[in-house]
Amino acid sequence: MKQRYESLEQVNNLREIQAMRRLSPHPNVLELSEVIFDKKSGTLMLICELMDMNIYELIRGRSLYLPEKKIKYFMYQLLKSVDYMHR
Repeated sequence: MKQRYESLEQVNNLREIQAMRRLSPHPNVLELSEVIFDKKSGTLMLICELMDMNIYELIRGRSLYLPEKKIKYFMYQLLKSVDYMHR
């Protein structure tokens, strides 16, 4: 989070943090473990579960196209998470 914040209350009112807290736990949504706010510097750090890589890194790091079966599996997971968020 690149912006500077004045207080913990301001941090807790961020839409992203509120949404991540409400959406956890779900197997297709990244879990927010902790929010660290350094009052002195006004910086914020979000601690999430560890992932090997994100989907952008997976696609970009390849010289060949992903197999159709794998693309369908990723799309299924993505749509399951979107459905969960809309509910």
